[in-house]
Amino acid sequence: MISKIFIDTLILITVFNPLEAAIVLLSIRNPYDNDTKIAFISSLTVFVLSFIILFVSSFLFTHIHSDILPGNETLYINVVKIIGGILLFFVGWIMINGKRASNMVLNKKEKKFAKEKEEIAIIPMAVPVILGPGVFTVLLVLGDRAKNTISKEELFISLVLSMLVMYLTLKYAEKIIKFLGLHGIKIISLLTGLFIMFISIIFFINGLKGILSFM
Repeated sequence: MISKIFIDTLILITVFNPLEAAIVLLSIRNPYDNDTKIAFISSLTVFVLSFIILFVSSFLFTHIHSDILPGNETLYINVVKIIGGILLFFVGWIMINGKRASNMVLNKKEKKFAKEKEEIAIIPMAVPVILGPGVFTVLLVLGDRAKNTISKEELFISLVLSMLVMYLTLKYAEKIIKFLGLHGIKIISLLTGLFIMFISIIFFINGLKGILSFM
């Protein structure tokens, strides 16, 4: 149980990418913004949305019907794995090449617009900076995998732990970024990017194997 929670927590922390979110926060916030408030609202919003995705996904896939393959939820989750694998691969590739993954969801114009907003905790911080398309697919897959009560409890604990890390990282964003420095950030981004690419390849292969099993 502990090892399962640890692995799921590590996966969630990696795809949520708190360090990337902290960098974005520092680039769009105003001097008078309350970091603690932003961190709390952003983390809570992501937690609620993630909870819904995780624990509704299994129900959704079970009740999806198609005229071609009625009621075959296994096919749909494999398609999601392939799509998620492709999305995550590009995110990881961008990160290991020393670029900001957030540039995929926020361009310069959008960042400038965000700076002018009074409230940035929900949009753009929670969505789409933290909870982007790639993360969405990971949540769908993890949620579908949790078939029984014990698995769902383990996944819930992992989500809580990952959001705690997110909250603390955003709350102390300035201190963390200052402590890590440019080289520290690059090293962590590289390792995160590699792990994201590893997850993406596993997703893609498993999804492809699942699709091929229908042929």
